[in-house]
Amino acid sequence: MVGRQALQRVLCDAAVRIPMRLGVESIEVDEGHATVGFSDGARERYALVVGSDGVRSRVRALHFGPIRPEYVGQIYWRTTAPVELVDCATMMVEVDCYVVFVPLGGGVSHLAWPLKTAEPFGDPVEGRLARLRARFGDFAEPGLAALASLCDDGSVQFGAAEELARAPDRESALAAFVARRRARVDWVRRRTQVEIDRLNRGGSHFDERSSTAEEVLGNSI
Repeated sequence: MVGRQALQRVLCDAAVRIPMRLGVESIEVDEGHATVGFSDGARERYALVVGSDGVRSRVRALHFGPIRPEYVGQIYWRTTAPVELVDCATMMVEVDCYVVFVPLGGGVSHLAWPLKTAEPFGDPVEGRLARLRARFGDFAEPGLAALASLCDDGSVQFGAAEELARAPDRESALAAFVARRRARVDWVRRRTQVEIDRLNRGGSHFDERSSTAEEVLGNSI
């Protein structure tokens, strides 16, 4: 496991020379490419668009329509602290709550305090640390040491655990999966056919037995 802050530093350093735009307003897919409209009015054409913007993904909503996340009956507090408490990923469990310790190396650990509850509730930043210690103060070591390592309210992230809606049965789940994959499958087939045509035009046959993308891909997708 890699600490989120460390990952963000690596990504930011690597992205210095990459053009950046914020605010995706539209996505149009045609002829194996995607045209993305941004909030500043710019439009760019790409061979591939990756939506890695979380459970409330704007990219997913624009392409597949709105999908509302559902609460799964658990809220959590989590943070990264400069402390080493365990040698491997460890969990301490009590009724309806538990504590998670994950060593990240370099004297840093990921800490989490999930709590099962029928309905989510809020936890303002001010006073959050004191309330967290009161809720989870009955845990033995290293649970107490984890709480003692925290220094301020803002260092602890709080939120509700959510997931995308589940299908009512296996058949519906498979049908939804196929529908979500259809755009990608079609794109792969088009790009495969383009490559086959290019190789054939150059006198190099991709596969003497195959002349179409469907034959090349077969049942592998």
